Amino acid sequence: MLNVAGNTSSLRNLEELEVLELDDNLITDISAIENLSKLKEVNLEHNKVEQLKILDSIKRRNKNIEIIL
Repeated sequence: MLNVAGNTSSLRNLEELEVLELDDNLITDISAIENLSKLKEVNLEHNKVEQLKILDSIKRRNKNIEIIL
């Protein structure tokens, strides 16, 4: 398990990542996951995500993705 503690920049190059559990990590900036095209599930529950437009972009690219807020 990877605890990012509010900083998602370390995820930027994980291009094969399919499931991302980031709940309870004090995350506000999710820009690093915007280009992870293989994501099937993202759990951002109990965070303070500020860029909801990024989630819209991810959903447009992958209509079957499950995003939990």
